[in-house]
Amino acid sequence: MTIFHWWDLIPCLFLFVVTPATVFYFFCLYDSFPCRWSLGALYALLTLFLYLAEIFFHVTGFLCLLLRIFLLFLLRCLFSCNKKPRALSVAALVISVNSICHGLSYLFFFWLITRVAPQVNPLILSIDSAQALMEELLTLLFFCLIWKYFRQGITQKSQLPFLSLAIPVFYIALVERMIQDSIYGNTIVWDSDLGIVSPVVNHTEILILHLFACACLFLTLIAWQKIQKAFNHEYTIQLLSQQTQAQEIYIEETRLRYRQTQAFRHDIQNHLSVLETLLDAGQTSQAREYLSHLGQISGRLSASFQTGNAVVDALLGTKLSLAEQGEISVRCTLKIPESSQILDIDWCILLANAVDNAVKAAGHLPPDRRKLLISGRQKGNFYLLSIENSCSPSIDGPPKEGIGLSNIRAVTEKYHGTVKIEAGNGRFKLQLLFVLSVIHSSDTP
Repeated sequence: MTIFHWWDLIPCLFLFVVTPATVFYFFCLYDSFPCRWSLGALYALLTLFLYLAEIFFHVTGFLCLLLRIFLLFLLRCLFSCNKKPRALSVAALVISVNSICHGLSYLFFFWLITRVAPQVNPLILSIDSAQALMEELLTLLFFCLIWKYFRQGITQKSQLPFLSLAIPVFYIALVERMIQDSIYGNTIVWDSDLGIVSPVVNHTEILILHLFACACLFLTLIAWQKIQKAFNHEYTIQLLSQQTQAQEIYIEETRLRYRQTQAFRHDIQNHLSVLETLLDAGQTSQAREYLSHLGQISGRLSASFQTGNAVVDALLGTKLSLAEQGEISVRCTLKIPESSQILDIDWCILLANAVDNAVKAAGHLPPDRRKLLISGRQKGNFYLLSIENSCSPSIDGPPKEGIGLSNIRAVTEKYHGTVKIEAGNGRFKLQLLFVLSVIHSSDTP
């Protein structure tokens, strides 16, 4: 008669409760998805049914891993339709890591059981529980190491497909699973005289293979993170190149306006002579009409905002006119110091990105709450540029740094400046502080 012991439940507890909960938690963490324990309990229950289906239908290897990955992915899609490709990649990563940890613990305890005499019943009976515990600890360790050292690469929204990481990691896990299914199997044949009869395994070679799998896992993560950084830098350079071309257009528009102004000044004496003639002839209405026409010409030549920098005036004239068309209340008191030594293109990069982000954020609000304030003032050797806009009340704290903020930070650091971001209570404020004396000294040969 078979005697049932309480410790027989420990492997089942780890297999169907603890490990699925760990996998689901880190899946949500890596995918930036709120972890709901009710959903985690459902995942654990579905894992049990999947395990029973694998036994009943003899599902192993490649198909087994895919089913576990798609279970997480489909469960995620039931509650959110966003970032589906990324969710699939994150599911592949966490399932693959768990599979690798399972293979390592399985190898260790298979090696241990071959060195334990069958008469040592208490140790034999606790092997499964110890193996499940070791698998859980290894899984936690690997997940925490990945989160600690590769968090930015995993959570960062990048143009580089996350699937490019998931595929090599999945391949490593598949090799682990093939070793377990093809070499170890699920049955151990023990002879009281000969010991282990089947399977016969060279533990040293398999251990080396497992260690290489672990090394490949982390080397893949390192390589992918470096590729991601290089890809992001290239993307940033391309974007900066596009912005530079746009700023060159603004500069050319400014030069054209300057030439038109020069032509207007050249002809102003002729215009005054015409006005004088009309007034002498008593043709007051014609003089008023002519004067109105001159006012329209001069209005087209002048910029909507006077900052002391013609290029910035042209940029703000375009950007802020679009903001006003979007029913955003605009107030600009920006003054550019002549001695700032900051290039016109860099001013345009700073202001174009900041204003674009501000207009986009304010545009999501009702018209009566859309506000944009741009100011800049110099005090001694310090110059403070401030862009403040209304935003959603749900925003609390600095947002994730995108391409726009990255470009602003890059230009600010170029001139030894600092970036300060304040967000909360429906207000977003970006402050850039420059030390003009440092800029002057850095430009001195």
